[in-house]
Amino acid sequence: MEATDGDISEVTEIAENLKEDEEFKQVVDARLKERRNIKQNRSLGITVEEIVGDHLKKLNENFEVKGEDFEFEVEPIHKGADYVITLKINQKWWIEVKSARTDRVKMSSDQAQNAKDRGENFLLCVVPLEPGNTNPDPETVKESMRFIADINNRVTPLCKKIDELKDVQTNINAESSSDVELVIEGGKASVIVKKSVWESDEAFPLGKLAEYLR
Repeated sequence: MEATDGDISEVTEIAENLKEDEEFKQVVDARLKERRNIKQNRSLGITVEEIVGDHLKKLNENFEVKGEDFEFEVEPIHKGADYVITLKINQKWWIEVKSARTDRVKMSSDQAQNAKDRGENFLLCVVPLEPGNTNPDPETVKESMRFIADINNRVTPLCKKIDELKDVQTNINAESSSDVELVIEGGKASVIVKKSVWESDEAFPLGKLAEYLR
């Protein structure tokens, strides 16, 4: 209102002009679509995380040949990973869950650093979904989830680069390997993990998780 000195008629005229401005409408439509996608992706991510958590708890309950030392607890956490599994022998495993409706998933710099710090005790769990699947059922998630045990080795070189570039504010898209990639946008670093990682022979399904934890 200050720019128009409180002239309501001028404000109305500006609004009418903007309504007819195709370029302005395209920008607004793009922003609204981006916000809807972000909200939808967050909702999907939470749903998938909860389903994975339920399956992890059931795995402990249904593992027929487990010994007392193998029993474990699953707890949700909120920084650097989504779940921590604690074995009765006081060994911990951190699990980060990512739903994938494209050929890549994104890890934040905190998540990548946690993977580096936790080493082989950090697992990335990727749940591939069809692009249009916004409400996956538990069985689909169970069958499609894949655990990546060597994610720490893949992201460690990138964590070093993040430290070197932490003050960089320009956008950087630096290819690190054919499987992982460092991206810095607006001063924020993230690690892109490509589909080839969770489709590799090293990635394993839920049914093999108990065996791996032992």
